[in-house]
Amino acid sequence: MAKQQKLIPDEMNYAREVVDVSVEQELKESFLAYSLSVITSRAIPDIRDGL
Repeated sequence: MAKQQKLIPDEMNYAREVVDVSVEQELKESFLAYSLSVITSRAIPDIRDGL
């Protein structure tokens, strides 16, 4: 039997170009998204918490 080749889907080839972004701007955007996620998932009481 011949070995089957694993084909990589086109979605896996996502790194086609490099985009220069300042570290400061990337940290601002990433931290904002992270902090909003934490606030909505942890800080705001949920009915499932039994409060």
